[in-house]
Amino acid sequence: PIPCVPWQSQLWTLAVTQLKRWVCGNHVMEVLGQITERIAPLLTTINETHDRWHAVIEKTWTESTAGYSDFALCSLGSYALLIIFYLIGGGMYWIIDQLDLPFTRQYKIQPDKKVDGAKTWTCVKSLIWNHTILAFPLVVGSYPILQWRGRHAS
Repeated sequence: PIPCVPWQSQLWTLAVTQLKRWVCGNHVMEVLGQITERIAPLLTTINETHDRWHAVIEKTWTESTAGYSDFALCSLGSYALLIIFYLIGGGMYWIIDQLDLPFTRQYKIQPDKKVDGAKTWTCVKSLIWNHTILAFPLVVGSYPILQWRGRHAS
């Protein structure tokens, strides 16, 4: 570190003193205090609500995972969540595409093309193949690696 000469120390002290005078002179601290006093009950309520929801979620999680092994939770549970979230996300876009609403056409990559049943079925078969042959073995096969690395469901 660079040694501090006396005039730098005095300059710093003067700057801090001036800043304190400016802050207190402009009543910034009073306003912040008033805001804090008004927000404190709201923050307490939010915190209590969070604690209640956290307890409910933790109890539900503990009860629902009680009878399952680490393998079932880490592998099969992860795979189930993958499928569920993929179907929810992809399903929303598929529904929007099938409805063919005028205001959504501008966002399509190929706005002049309509997806028919044959193309949709080809996509579904591809999804089933990819998730069954590729994703499932990867998710199940990753369990021993995760266990070796020290990761467990608990």
